[in-house]
Amino acid sequence: TILTFNYSDCPMLCSLQLNGLSKVLPELATPVDLDDKQVKFEIGTQFRLVTIDLEPSESLEKTARMRESYISRLPEAQQAAAREGWTYLIAATPGEDAAIRDVADAVGFRYMWVEARAEWAHPAALIFLSTAGVVTRYVYGIEFDPQVMRESIIKAGLAEPATAVGFMNRCYHFDPDASSSARAVTPFSNSAVTT
Repeated sequence: TILTFNYSDCPMLCSLQLNGLSKVLPELATPVDLDDKQVKFEIGTQFRLVTIDLEPSESLEKTARMRESYISRLPEAQQAAAREGWTYLIAATPGEDAAIRDVADAVGFRYMWVEARAEWAHPAALIFLSTAGVVTRYVYGIEFDPQVMRESIIKAGLAEPATAVGFMNRCYHFDPDASSSARAVTPFSNSAVTT
C-alpha cells in the first residue's frame, strides 16, 4: 500500500504531489524486465493507494471530485483499475480529526494547522506499507522515479525496510509583513512503525 496525506484546498504541495503520482502511475504499468520476466506494477493489482484527507471538514463530494480529477489524468485503460485501487478516506465525523491524526502519528507523518493562513502545513511524502501495516519506506518529493517506485513496491511486498528516498518538501510560509521570517515546522519521523 502507498499512503498519502493530502487535502483538496491545499495551496502548496498536495496538488504537486498528486500530479507527480498520477504522472508516474502509467509508467509503472509499462512492463519491465525483472529476473528475466516481464513485470508491470498496476494499481489495484500489485499495489493499492490510500489517500487520507487531512482536512477533517471536507465533504465526501469534494473529496470524490479531487479523487476523480487525478484518476482522469491516467490513460483511459487504467482508470477503472485506479477507481478500484485508489481509496480516498475522510473523517468519519466532519470536523473531527482524531482518527486522521492517529494514523498520521502511527506512520510518522507530522502536520499542523496554521491558523494565520487557514491551511495545513505538511511534508510531501509517499509512505510505503507492507501487508502487515509496517512502514517500509518514505519517498519524498513531488516527482517520482519509476525505478524507485517499483523498488519501493517490491520492498513493501517483502516487508523489507528501505532507506528513505528523495528531497523532503515542506510547506514554507514567508510573511513579508512580519518582523521575521515565519515558517511552519512539521517534524517528520523516519522510524518504521507498525500501524
